[in-house]
Amino acid sequence: GCRKPGMYKVVLDSDAGLFGGFGRIHHAAEHFTTDCSHDNRPHS
Repeated sequence: GCRKPGMYKVVLDSDAGLFGGFGRIHHAAEHFTTDCSHDNRPHS
């Protein structure tokens, strides 16, 4: 979950090849919150 609604982008990618991952994350993707709570935070 997150505290503020809106759009989020990838900042740290532990799946990147730099960290020994497979590079499966698309960094241009935009992730939007929904109005349902998760882990005691109001947006998910």
